[in-house]
Amino acid sequence: RKRANSLTILKNRVVFEVGGLVFELDRFYSPICFCLLEIEVDDLSVPIEIPDWIGSFVVVTDDRKFSCSYISKKSNKTIEKIEKIRRKNDGRIKNSRG
Repeated sequence: RKRANSLTILKNRVVFEVGGLVFELDRFYSPICFCLLEIEVDDLSVPIEIPDWIGSFVVVTDDRKFSCSYISKKSNKTIEKIEKIRRKNDGRIKNSRG
């Protein structure tokens, strides 16, 4: 359901398993293009070994600016913040919240 003054989120999600970890890769197309990789875990205190093929990333586990709800409610200022982080990290943003 779309709320007044909210942006429409357009994304694709691919779910896959590697080394016993479940990954959810979200590719956002609108209102901004970026990828968000989530690693589903039951216990955040257990160390996670990030596969080398992921490359550089930023942990945004507790950063609500990367939630769909937040992105859809915000203006171009939020989109500019995400774009700055995306450019700084070659387009890869990771979320490890379980």
